[in-house]
Parts: sequence; C-alpha cells; structure tokens
Amino acid sequence: MNTKLFHGFSLVELLVVITLLSIIAGLGTVGYQSFIEGSRYKTTSINRDTVSKKITNDDMAVKSEMLESKTCYDYLVDDVINSQDADIHDNAYNSNDTASWVNGHTTNEFDQGQHLIYCARPGEQFDPMNSAIMICSCSAKEGCIAGGSICPNPLSFP
Repeated sequence: MNTKLFHGFSLVELLVVITLLSIIAGLGTVGYQSFIEGSRYKTTSINRDTVSKKITNDDMAVKSEMLESKTCYDYLVDDVINSQDADIHDNAYNSNDTASWVNGHTTNEFDQGQHLIYCARPGEQFDPMNSAIMICSCSAKEGCIAGGSICPNPLSFP
C-alpha cells in the first residue's frame, strides 16, 4: 500500500496565526498614530517657541539699532513671515501649508499646525514689550479661531 503523508499546517492553525497577526498589526497602527500625533504637536510647539525667540532677538536688535524700526504689523510681515528661516514655516500637519502667518483682522480662522501672529496695536512701532504681540498655535483637527481674548495655546509679549 502506497501512503503519502502530507506535512503542513491545518486550516485552523493558519486562521489562528492570521488572527493573531491582525491583532498585533492593529495595536501597532494605533500606537504609531499616537506617536505621530504627539510628534506633530511637539513640532508645532517648538515652531511657536522659535518664532518667540526670533521676536525677542529682533527686539534686542532694534534696541541696539542693528535692525530698522518698523510698525508692529510691518515687522511681523517683513521680518517674521517673509524671513528665510525655514524652521518657523514648516507645518507639521500639512506639508502644503505654511505654519506662520499674520492677519490684521480681529477674528481669524487658521488650520491645525498653524500659528497666528498678530499685534494688538498694529500701527505702533515694533517693540515686543509694548506692542502686545500674540502668537496663537492651533493643534485642533477642526481648526481654530483666534481674536481678542480667544487664543489657543497663547504666547504673548508682554
């Protein structure tokens, strides 16, 4: 009698392995998404702090007459938004969008990962200690609204 023995895995064993691998992959995906979201939030926060340091450094430069004095709004547009410092312009959530922008309106809508930088008194000469510059950072998925006393994740001078 000629009997052949087939060695291999049964269908049940294969289904158990596939189920376990699916569970592990699902848990890994959730952990990875949490890691990415935390990294994006941290990057947005670091970018906001970088803008803050630039404004502080420029304040010292204006006081030592190394940088020309401008109105607060002109300073923000010319020296912050249009600067060549790429770190402050990277949006961690959307690579097709910039991170920092200035708007002279009282109420502004801006997207996740963006910073809204504005002067409470835009026509006055740039002086962070007197111009009341606000930096608002948006980390909400649905976007943010800022203006007046509403400013998500605020950083202000003074």
